[in-house]
Amino acid sequence: MGGGIGVTSHRGNGSGHKGRPYGLMLLLAFGAALLGLLVLHKLRERRIFNLVIENKNRQLLSLQMLLQKEREYNKEMKMKAEETNEKIYYLRNQKMELYRRLMETLSRIDSLKDEQKAMESTLEEKRNEIKQFRDKDMNTGNENPQVIALTATLKRKEAKIEELKHLL
Repeated sequence: MGGGIGVTSHRGNGSGHKGRPYGLMLLLAFGAALLGLLVLHKLRERRIFNLVIENKNRQLLSLQMLLQKEREYNKEMKMKAEETNEKIYYLRNQKMELYRRLMETLSRIDSLKDEQKAMESTLEEKRNEIKQFRDKDMNTGNENPQVIALTATLKRKEAKIEELKHLL
């Protein structure tokens, strides 16, 4: 009797012990599944982060290329601006030189006009003198050498006036 109780209690312990390994295995299976999900989740996150990083790297390279192009464009524009400034400086100097020449020419024209007026007045005086001498000579009937000289001078002055007119 006493031995039977021991067998029964052993069986009871055995059947209770049998339930524990299944529960432990079930718990281990859930733990492994949970661990597997966590690992998959981490791998998925890592893959997504890698894709994001690759995308950002591509964007960064693209921006670096754009920056390089902008720097080259700016350098080119600076060179063109310098060339334009040099041309402006050269043209400004040319303009000043042409203006100086124009002023010299206008001054020369003014002096030639003054000289022409003086010669015309001198010519008019000589004509008047010649006219007076001719009138005198006609009254006297003699050809005067002064009249001949004045006539020659008058012709020279008229030729000089014509030259000045052509120069103007």
